[in-house]
Amino acid sequence: MERVCEECHHNLKEFQALCPECGTPIPEFGKKLNTRTLGADRQPLSLKIKVLISLTSVFVLSAIGFHLVLNWLTNESWQINRIYNAIVAEDVEALFEELVINDQIYNKTGFVEGLQSSADIEFYNTLEEVAKRVRKTGLTESVYDNTGVEVFRISCDSIYYIYSKLSMEPIGKKVIVDTDLTNASIEFAGEQFQLLGKPFVIGSALPGEYQIRLKGSSPYHTSEGDITIHWQDFEDDEITLPIDSSSYEVDFVKGFEEDVLSVAGKSTGKTIQEIGKLNPVFEESLKLTALRKMKDGSIEESYQVEAYPGKKISFTYPFLENQKEREKREREEQKKKEKKERIETEKEIQQKKDAEKINLASESYFKFRNSYEDALNYQDFNRIYHTLAEGSPAFSELEKVIREETHYLYEYEFVSNTVSEGVVEGDAIRLSVREIFNFINESGEVITYDRLKEYVMKEVEPKVYKLWEVDILDTGKSKS
Repeated sequence: MERVCEECHHNLKEFQALCPECGTPIPEFGKKLNTRTLGADRQPLSLKIKVLISLTSVFVLSAIGFHLVLNWLTNESWQINRIYNAIVAEDVEALFEELVINDQIYNKTGFVEGLQSSADIEFYNTLEEVAKRVRKTGLTESVYDNTGVEVFRISCDSIYYIYSKLSMEPIGKKVIVDTDLTNASIEFAGEQFQLLGKPFVIGSALPGEYQIRLKGSSPYHTSEGDITIHWQDFEDDEITLPIDSSSYEVDFVKGFEEDVLSVAGKSTGKTIQEIGKLNPVFEESLKLTALRKMKDGSIEESYQVEAYPGKKISFTYPFLENQKEREKREREEQKKKEKKERIETEKEIQQKKDAEKINLASESYFKFRNSYEDALNYQDFNRIYHTLAEGSPAFSELEKVIREETHYLYEYEFVSNTVSEGVVEGDAIRLSVREIFNFINESGEVITYDRLKEYVMKEVEPKVYKLWEVDILDTGKSKS
């Protein structure tokens, strides 16, 4: 049946409720429309709409994933954990991925090894506290190791104006070469620098141990040597390397000006007066001899001398000594040499023996500490019985402490045990240690103790050490 608008007589389709021409409502539309016909009129979604819905879903899921990844990357606790774990594990590459390096000279391995001396729970807590404070305030702060060396500068950077990420920059110190030499060069962190007779700045170097190679030459010899920068040298704002001619030259006493000098067995063809001073001499010593012309026209060679940088030397000629004096001197020098070698050998052997004893005593100490924590928490003396020397002050003292203690509403939690030094005293080893532990009382209050102690470990049988005595030297504590 054909339908028309009563107002404008425009032809209408079957289910049009309003006239598309004049907008007049169609009265009979409400009567004819039912749920069945409505359903029949619905059309499936077009491909364009389906694609749009799919793209919208992918975008929303990607945005959520992007948010989660950025949140993980910018979380200061996770970032500090990654840095601390890399230091403890000596994972050089993992650590430097977390750091911002700005045109600095560095020895990656030396930097990580230096940080390890501070890699304890106190250093971790300091890193975390400073990181949280920087994120909160937006102000840049520095972190120092336990020797006072400034190691990190922490700042906060904005990402996409929404997220903030901590920037960990290792702190370098300016390295200055103070020199008046021109015929030498140095190798620092793999880079060569020519000395130009005046002070200059190498650059900014991260803390660490650096082996610096010195190379020099003169018309009469070439010379090489090493100097070392240690971690502790970075406590100051800048590091100065004095490489001056007066410290690396050999001078001669008067009386030998007309003698011809030989360096390392090779004649220079020049008299000492013509040479003046010999520099640079970077090695520990330089072997020199001299030739003099005698009255009969013959040439006599001096005894070889060890020339040390910064010292004046003289020469001794055989003709000036009689045969007995020469033989006596040679015998004395040989005896001195043999005695020196014997003392050095004995010292080296003893050092190895002492080091082995200290290692064994340290292992016994750690076994005791591992057992002692359980002994305290379970009031069980038997857990440490095997680590104590019978009849020792430590045995009776610890037995009394543990057996008489009947309070169960507390807990000990050992955090770290560190042996800093060991000294051999006969059959005993005296260990200097630092111990950090938490004591949790019946109220749940946590008290952290930081103690310096001395342990005396005695050798009760060959290569077996047990605890003999304990002295508490210093105690610090804090509540948390």
